[in-house]
Amino acid sequence: MRIAIVGDLQYEKGESIDQIAVEIASLNPDTTVLLGDYGYWDGFGCYEVLNEVSEAFKKAGVKNLVPLIGNHDVQNEAGERLVKSGFVAENYKKAFGSYPENKVLEFDDFRVFCVHIEPQKKGDFYFEYECYVSDKSFKNIREELEKKPHKPTVMITHAPPVGCGLITVPMVHVRAANAYMNQDHGFAKWTELGKKYRQIVMWFSGHYHMGHSYPDSSVVTDGIAYFTTGSATSGTRDGQRHTRILDETDGKIIISTYDHDTKKINESPDYVWDLNNKRTPYSPKAITGIFSAGCGKVVENGLKMGGNGRMYAMTDNGLLWEIDLENKVAMGTIHYSDKYVLEDFATDDEYIWCFCGDKVFGHKYSDINRFMREKDWKGCIFIEKPRPKITKKQGVFVYNGRIACEINDKFICLTFNSKDNKLFFEITKKPN
Repeated sequence: MRIAIVGDLQYEKGESIDQIAVEIASLNPDTTVLLGDYGYWDGFGCYEVLNEVSEAFKKAGVKNLVPLIGNHDVQNEAGERLVKSGFVAENYKKAFGSYPENKVLEFDDFRVFCVHIEPQKKGDFYFEYECYVSDKSFKNIREELEKKPHKPTVMITHAPPVGCGLITVPMVHVRAANAYMNQDHGFAKWTELGKKYRQIVMWFSGHYHMGHSYPDSSVVTDGIAYFTTGSATSGTRDGQRHTRILDETDGKIIISTYDHDTKKINESPDYVWDLNNKRTPYSPKAITGIFSAGCGKVVENGLKMGGNGRMYAMTDNGLLWEIDLENKVAMGTIHYSDKYVLEDFATDDEYIWCFCGDKVFGHKYSDINRFMREKDWKGCIFIEKPRPKITKKQGVFVYNGRIACEINDKFICLTFNSKDNKLFFEITKKPN
């Protein structure tokens, strides 16, 4: 039994995806799941684009197609910004023959949950590009998981859950604060899902348009194997055009990569799971460890703890990253107007303060709009004070040649960079 999992089909206007559909059909999948984000910028969610995708896969002879909705597909309907509620669902039904509803694919030895991104309602809207799933849908997912707690389960969502450890795109999704599922509407519930339901053994996502050659394009975290899925179109960010293949055979699930350039499945599998294996009971993750988050080199005096328990790192590319130490991720960069240059920053119990010339911009930790989402984003709320009135809170030191900061009375955080300028953090016990 074979499932093809196809990443974001985001492409240029006029670009054909017929050949991609033919290549998928040549793999003879029993089911094909598309991860969403179809077409081009001014066509997202429109019937013409959705029908283009439907016709391409139909013409190629792909059977049992499960086309999921991505965040860009519903961006114009989010908060009813540009189109009315129901616009995308009606276009989807016209193109694919049914409304977009979450599905559970039942097989003899495992289950697959296929989850759509939904448009945010007008009264509960933050950011049009969020990977949003409603509370109602999430409740239904939990109820379905409760039904068969011992049956191995594969999750498929457009974006991954926070804390999974997968590769991200710092200058795109991380800066826009839409790197993870429900980032503005309670991202922690997806992490809790993985903690509670130990039958979840794999999790596939797209969203990043990155290939499968990186060490962190597939990772195992708390017993769940997470996979990012590349893009086969011109929408690829790194030139790699990859699709994930799930094969079930002889009591095992084998995950492989199909390369759209070589037209072959890579010889070495990405991952093998024995269906008789079980995840161990949950145990809290150690605070210590090394993880990558953001990009750029931390500047002198550029590392401080915030009053919200998160780390703030100012880098030589003029950005101020907010680091969630519990989940070991960057949640975004603190917003300030592009009219100014970030020169320094400070933290206190309630605010992060950005020092820009004679201006000081203060952002509350509790403000969901504190992150940079777009240039001069109107949703950003801050208070402004003259620079002399703000007292900087120090706490940075150099340890073993690395810029470091105290986390608490037991641990410190050090920073360093890889050769390709990825920013790394290391949490370790304080030296005696």
